[in-house]
Amino acid sequence: VGLDPHGIRELKTMIAQLRDSGCALLISTHMIESMEEDWDVTYIMVKGRIARVCRRQELATGQSLEDVYFAITEGKDRGAGNELSGFSAC
Repeated sequence: VGLDPHGIRELKTMIAQLRDSGCALLISTHMIESMEEDWDVTYIMVKGRIARVCRRQELATGQSLEDVYFAITEGKDRGAGNELSGFSAC
């Protein structure tokens, strides 16, 4: 089920308010682009397992979460398929 544009704006406002108040939020979505501006740390999961943990500041200039996701799922990421042993740079 999707949200209309007003619902999306309202949700993003609520997320920003909670984040700014110091709350940690866990959001699960397949719509990577919809959360592109709202995250500090993200976990990319493949086949039910965490494949990569990314911090916003670790992304290369011009790199998006979608770029990281496709690199992992298409086997182009050097860490893809390895068990997570801590925070890995994207």
